[in-house]
Amino acid sequence: MNLKILSSFFIFTLILAVPQAYGQSESGEKINHELLEVTIKSDGKVNVVHKIKNLNEAGILDLVDGTISKVKVTNQLGIIETFEITSQTNSIPILEGQGKLTIEYELTDALIITDNVWTLNYLYLETTVFVLPENVELLFANDRPLYLEQEKRFACHGCQVILEYSINEPETIEQVTWEEEKFDVTFSSFNTIENFEFSQPEKKITFTTKEDDQFVTVVIPLELLWGPYIVLLDEEKIPFHEYNNNGTHSWLNIKPDNSGEVAIIGTTVVPEFSLFLPLVIGFMIIMMVPLVRKINLH
Repeated sequence: MNLKILSSFFIFTLILAVPQAYGQSESGEKINHELLEVTIKSDGKVNVVHKIKNLNEAGILDLVDGTISKVKVTNQLGIIETFEITSQTNSIPILEGQGKLTIEYELTDALIITDNVWTLNYLYLETTVFVLPENVELLFANDRPLYLEQEKRFACHGCQVILEYSINEPETIEQVTWEEEKFDVTFSSFNTIENFEFSQPEKKITFTTKEDDQFVTVVIPLELLWGPYIVLLDEEKIPFHEYNNNGTHSWLNIKPDNSGEVAIIGTTVVPEFSLFLPLVIGFMIIMMVPLVRKINLH
């Protein structure tokens, strides 16, 4: 199971051990959602849709925290009603016998941007489906990565989560030449990347960053530098995420708190990789022999 699948698995199983408190009717009966969907747009606007099942009793639906505007309630007959929401009343009444309802509104200040990082601090204790802009590929949920290669939506169960992402990050390519072989190391970041070096004897890539607290994604050819990796900032270990590996390249993401020299250290480098490859193939053959024998017996 690769790291991309593991990252997705985390998001889809994000369950918080907290009591259900939102979306309760005055009588204590839970207001059941068919769907709660939060759509984040590329311009920073956030749209919320609640789809509510039939209620046996009247109740109050709490809305997602934030500055709310353009509230529209549509019943199953298509009749639309609008509401004015104030900071003192972040909720709307749901009457008995109204049938299935769709409540839509806009959050105008929920998404903030700081140093090119968009952040949504979200709390609503109901399963929520998030829809991200098309140009978001890497998302962090509570500091854990989710690689949104094609599907730009995911579900959060709970749901208390801090979402962070950057879009349209500048890309730079550093080329390594080793014994007439050329390898491209790709950087995506709003941070300034300088002083790139590759050391074959030390199995290490180094570079310096000039800004603090900025995402840096590094795409490393596995034939150049093989994991597992460790990452250092000024010779101190820092956390990183290897969130994708397609068999030829590995994607690493870091977010150094401070500027300084970053070192990515691997376990195998060229030309050691070519020597290591026959061992991998031999190991795979050994693992396959019992399976082949089992198939032949049948």
